[in-house]
Amino acid sequence: MRKFFLFLCLFLCLSSITFGAFSYEKSEIKIYLNNEGGAHIVEKITLRINDTESMEIYDKNMAITNDITSWKSRTGISDIKYNVNTNYVSISNLRVTPQPKIRLSLINPQYEGILEIEYDVKGITEVELTKARTYQYKFKKEALSFTSTDGKRIILNENRHLYIYIPDDSVIDSIDPKPQNIDVLYPSQKEFYWRGQTTLENFNFVFIDEISMREEVEFYFKDLLNNSILFINSDGGFYLGIIIGIFIVTFLIVKSKIPSN
Repeated sequence: MRKFFLFLCLFLCLSSITFGAFSYEKSEIKIYLNNEGGAHIVEKITLRINDTESMEIYDKNMAITNDITSWKSRTGISDIKYNVNTNYVSISNLRVTPQPKIRLSLINPQYEGILEIEYDVKGITEVELTKARTYQYKFKKEALSFTSTDGKRIILNENRHLYIYIPDDSVIDSIDPKPQNIDVLYPSQKEFYWRGQTTLENFNFVFIDEISMREEVEFYFKDLLNNSILFINSDGGFYLGIIIGIFIVTFLIVKSKIPSN
């Protein structure tokens, strides 16, 4: 009888682990790089919904305010997060959109739900003008928050899938290790992915973009405008504004005291 009771307790414990309310299945991270050193990122986190109560929680919370912290709290899953390192990139336009749940099969009462996390980042690539009108973009591997051994090797677990896309008008320059979807690297390729258990050792990802003369002029004035705005909003710009204001007021006062002919 005692053995049966211990066996029953063990079975219930194992059942609670295996058939908990929510369980983490996998993550799919898609990074759409742009020509400004940033990217648009879409992450899809697949959850297993194991019981009726969990289904109600999932459905009930689809229509209310959604954020990462709330869903992590609702499900108890720590893997609900964005997979970039905010020490190296800045995040904006973050939104979390739960997708309608899907039943696994007619004979399986469990469901899957997908949380879609979408956001923009700045500073995910280092940009360098290598020659006239040719820009080189080097992906910052430190910007990814996957498991790493010594800062050089990025480890993708079996349930992590990484996709990287380059802009249509760009070409790939170098990439290492070789993506799983490529046998021979052609400059015209735009999609690159690593799926399942794999190690990205000394990860290197570089693409280039050659712009037209017109785009170069536009970039120049855009950069000049941005730097001017930054200067105006800085302490130096503030004090320069005061000096200019004093100069204008002094000029008007002096001018008003000069008798007109």
